[in-house]
Amino acid sequence: MSTENKVEVAVEGSPAKIEVTPPVENGVGEEILKSGDKLEIEDEERVKMLNEENKPNKTGGGGGEGEKKKKALEEAAAQQKEDVKRRIPIGAIRIPGFLRSRSRDKNREGDDNEEGSDLLEPPCTAVTVGPEAPVNNTSKLAILSKLKFSNPFSKNSKSTEEDKTDLQPNSPDEVKPTEGEGRAKGLINAIKLPLVNVIPKKLKSTKDRDIEDGTGTPGVQAGLASMETLDDSNGSHTTKADDDKGGDADMETVKLDIGTDNNTGYESEKPAMSDEDEEHSKWDIPECCRRSVIVQRITEHQTLGVIALVFLFMIVFILIPLLVFGGYRPPTNAPIYNGKYVKAVTSCGNVEGMLEEGVFAFRGIPYALPPVDELRWKPPKQFDLKTCWNDTLPAHNSSAFCWQRYNNETVNGAENCLTLDIFTPYVRYHSPLPVVVLVGSDTLMGGSPGEVQASPRIARSKELVLVRPNFRLGPLGFLAARPLTSSVHPPTSGNYGLLDLIEALKWVQLNIEHFGGDKKMVTILAHRGGATLVTAITSMRKPEKLFARAWLSSGSAIFPSEPLVNSENRNRQYLDKLKCDHYGAIECLLDQDMEELTDQVPLEWLYKAPELPTPEENVTASHQWLVMDGNILKEHPSEVWKRGPLKVQLVFGTTAHAEATKELKNKKQEWNVEDVAQVVRSSLLSSQGLSEEALRRYNTTYQGLAAMISDIRTVCPLLTVARQIPGSGFYVVTQTHDDNMVEANADIRAILGTYASRTPEERRYVTSIQQMFYRYVAHGTFDSLPSDASLNKLIMLGQDPLPANEYPNCDYWISKDIVPKYGRID
Repeated sequence: MSTENKVEVAVEGSPAKIEVTPPVENGVGEEILKSGDKLEIEDEERVKMLNEENKPNKTGGGGGEGEKKKKALEEAAAQQKEDVKRRIPIGAIRIPGFLRSRSRDKNREGDDNEEGSDLLEPPCTAVTVGPEAPVNNTSKLAILSKLKFSNPFSKNSKSTEEDKTDLQPNSPDEVKPTEGEGRAKGLINAIKLPLVNVIPKKLKSTKDRDIEDGTGTPGVQAGLASMETLDDSNGSHTTKADDDKGGDADMETVKLDIGTDNNTGYESEKPAMSDEDEEHSKWDIPECCRRSVIVQRITEHQTLGVIALVFLFMIVFILIPLLVFGGYRPPTNAPIYNGKYVKAVTSCGNVEGMLEEGVFAFRGIPYALPPVDELRWKPPKQFDLKTCWNDTLPAHNSSAFCWQRYNNETVNGAENCLTLDIFTPYVRYHSPLPVVVLVGSDTLMGGSPGEVQASPRIARSKELVLVRPNFRLGPLGFLAARPLTSSVHPPTSGNYGLLDLIEALKWVQLNIEHFGGDKKMVTILAHRGGATLVTAITSMRKPEKLFARAWLSSGSAIFPSEPLVNSENRNRQYLDKLKCDHYGAIECLLDQDMEELTDQVPLEWLYKAPELPTPEENVTASHQWLVMDGNILKEHPSEVWKRGPLKVQLVFGTTAHAEATKELKNKKQEWNVEDVAQVVRSSLLSSQGLSEEALRRYNTTYQGLAAMISDIRTVCPLLTVARQIPGSGFYVVTQTHDDNMVEANADIRAILGTYASRTPEERRYVTSIQQMFYRYVAHGTFDSLPSDASLNKLIMLGQDPLPANEYPNCDYWISKDIVPKYGRID
């Protein structure tokens, strides 16, 4: 309930004081605002009425005394008018109706909870003038009640209850302040900063609305106010008649109440309070008074702030990443012109491919400078701005293979051969396809690419990007010699073909996205000599930067373990045949013709069809093209594999008759039991007492002999390599073809679609191995039976892939130290 203000007016000659109490309506004092002119008129009427009321109390000879009383009343009225004028700031008389506080609207609806939402100073009464004089006429109360000014500064309901207590009569022992002290304190309270919420209702935040409705937390600060625009916040009522008024109906009168203590008209002394009470005390100045106008306005416009934050969020977290990471991208698909030609971009310039069997073929793209003249027996050198081509390079015709000697003793190729072929279904940048790099060679002396031929049909049907690089072979690719070592720094020689393959894989990582490929999904499909090279690459530092996974078929399990100087000494006989000094300069070797370099290769370095080990065979003296050059191969690969799992996925595999060559088949016109037994008993196995056990384990047929040779030379040695590399898989193809034999290259041919399947079993086998391989390319999954095969990763590939715990007879040969000691060397 709002505070009642009392004014005591003393009249000379009267024994009592006039105590004025405003009428109460619904617990709230009636509040009336008056303009300055109306106040002066009412003061004059009040003085006249007081004089009339006091006339019966005058004595007969008191004419002079009556004049004195009249003069005292006029002075009191003048003082009252002067005090009221000082307490009401100039210009703070009326506020437009649209700025009315929500508290008035709530009071109109009868909400009594608004009393607790008043946030400013409690009311105080007017100053008492003159001595006390009791007045019995109650009609004066109705007139003087208009002196009451309601206060918009009451802070909460607690303040209202305190004000009610302040209105009770003073105790007899209470000492009243002097008139001058009361006036001084009243003046101070009158000039205190009046605050009120001047923000229109539609701009108020939800929090402010809750406070004004009486549902918010008490003590929450109100909005900004000014000296000129004051609002009523103490819950005073406006009658319906006020709302119906014309003209002034849209204006609100500002009323100012000054709180006093008891009946005296003097301001009460500030009581002692706790920190929490002091925070919510009526003596506190609201926090909003200390805020700047700009900060307060921003706080109240929270809706605009939220919109601005959302807009900034869109810019920072959506638009900027799109600009930074999106970047410029060429058109989605490269256009085809003249009906069959298409262009692609490389790191050295544009290349032009052509449409071939439904795919785009790019043939003969160089990935390094030609290794000729002074670059012979040097690591491959990349193109630079001076050596790149300016115009579009036609990549239409097949490129020449590197110079090599085939197993049939023919030679062919070119020294300028560091090129690669690409077959891709699309030349685009979106939805990149998996990439398969084909690396094939029968041996490291020659026979490249062998069975690994890029097929446009496979690229189209499987939606792959196929890449087939050329690399140096034979003495041009793997010769380790003292003159070559001393010509470079740091000193090294050999493994040039291995460096070519690494450079080709780097080129793929840099350029394959321009041909529709995904550089993060590069799989190497390698066969025989190519598989041996890729296996060696896994021992180099960070092979995962070159490819993600590899499928290695029928490679060698024998790798160099001797220092480079030993390999140089072994090759000294080759230099002698070339008539080059072992300690001479490199110019002698640079002047040699390619054919001469090939013809002078010792016979023991050339390929021989594998057979059972013989007693005369010296594995330590066998020639190895790969050497520990100190650059790529710094130690035996098995030492690297022991140190932890590789970050690339590997699958090793072969066929059950991988070494069943035509040379072996043609040794006998028709193989019988005696022929097979004679071959076995004349081999190294007989000298070690293993021939009879071998004949028992393998049937005495040509198929059994082929399986025995394949197990000792290829299958079981590869199984030992797979066991050394954690997580690697291993498979053996057992599906027979002609003469109840398994083709030596049945796995590669089936994967690339060149296997001639004639029976339903063979067609089912082709489907099974293709599903295994292309699932491995796309997802890195080796087998389709993870519950069993994941534990051992050994798959027997017949009509269907069947998991197995071990391969027959391999453990026997390993235990007898035949495997991998006598494994095939490329």
